[in-house]
Amino acid sequence: MDVIQYNDWKYATGKGWIPLINEAIDLVNKFNEEHPNNEYPVEIIDIKEKWGILQIDLNFYYKNLHEKIIDICLRSRNICEYCGTSENVKTTEIRGWTKTLCQKCKKEYEHQFDNFIKKINES
Repeated sequence: MDVIQYNDWKYATGKGWIPLINEAIDLVNKFNEEHPNNEYPVEIIDIKEKWGILQIDLNFYYKNLHEKIIDICLRSRNICEYCGTSENVKTTEIRGWTKTLCQKCKKEYEHQFDNFIKKINES
């Protein structure tokens, strides 16, 4: 998994979920614009992959906004974390890690993981 720098954000997820992340950022910004008298604006405090699903944490939870963020995160189950395709995507366990990947990225992830373990064992 890469740590991606994008729009001043650093988060641990693949590039395939960037459109979902942008959607969440836009939702939070729109919410704050629609509620300008809010003493404490809503902020995204963490973005990551956990158990094969996109996880977006907020500093405050308002029911309507939170439900929309949850929907975005649940949609990540059908999108390859690395390439963004929705074809042949499956959440699966690979060497103890739960990942949501298409078949092509799954093979590449397994190959990279095996090479990483091989290098560790050689040193």
